[in-house]
Amino acid sequence: MTQEFDYTYDATGFYVCTDFIDQHERQRFCDELDSLQWEDANFSLTKRINSLHRRSPLFMSLAYGLLANPLIKRTMTYPSRLIESYALSRMPGGRLPLHGGSFEHLEHFGIPEATDISCAYMFRTGCMYSMRVKALIYLDDILSLEDGPLFYIEGSHKENYSFFRSFREGNEVLGFERLVRPVMVQQGSCIILNEALVHGAEIKKSHRPRRLIVFTFGPTFVSDWRELSKEEANVERIGYVVPDTED
Repeated sequence: MTQEFDYTYDATGFYVCTDFIDQHERQRFCDELDSLQWEDANFSLTKRINSLHRRSPLFMSLAYGLLANPLIKRTMTYPSRLIESYALSRMPGGRLPLHGGSFEHLEHFGIPEATDISCAYMFRTGCMYSMRVKALIYLDDILSLEDGPLFYIEGSHKENYSFFRSFREGNEVLGFERLVRPVMVQQGSCIILNEALVHGAEIKKSHRPRRLIVFTFGPTFVSDWRELSKEEANVERIGYVVPDTED
């Protein structure tokens, strides 16, 4: 299992753990999310619940369990911590444009100024060093393109050239079509995802539910995402504005 995980995660940028949760756990998570109440994310026909671990003892327990998961720990090597947690429910017509990747351009008033290496992936002396890792726990089957599956640019987690396309105009895969790969999963599966991988979600055309729980982890020295501006007077908050994506 460990050798298979190491090879697959390093080669593809993700690993699918089938039957990660059972039907009883899945129903508990669905009921808990409904009790927390879904809110409009104001993004691409998607409902969202933020800060799951702060709002629910059930999800706090899940966060601790994921943090202790030996496979997730292997992806970072360094001592790690939880950065964020949230749930998503995609409506018909919703999508997530490609984003992420170890060389996505950072913007300042719409002008690319630098590449984002905050989620870069490295392999050194037999160990994997991921700067951000997501655990995506799927509560519903995603078995066809109509269900709006996760998709990614093959090999992008190891890219040495920047991947920058017009996310807002829908041309992000132009010239990369042969490298686009969808990922189908069954309910109860967990995708351990390297954030260095350029990824998104296909347009959801079906009326079947598409709900998932997301936990983001990183080495303890990685800070939380926050709004930054190059014009900020406070020396602790000076930075760049990231392109407009969902997370």
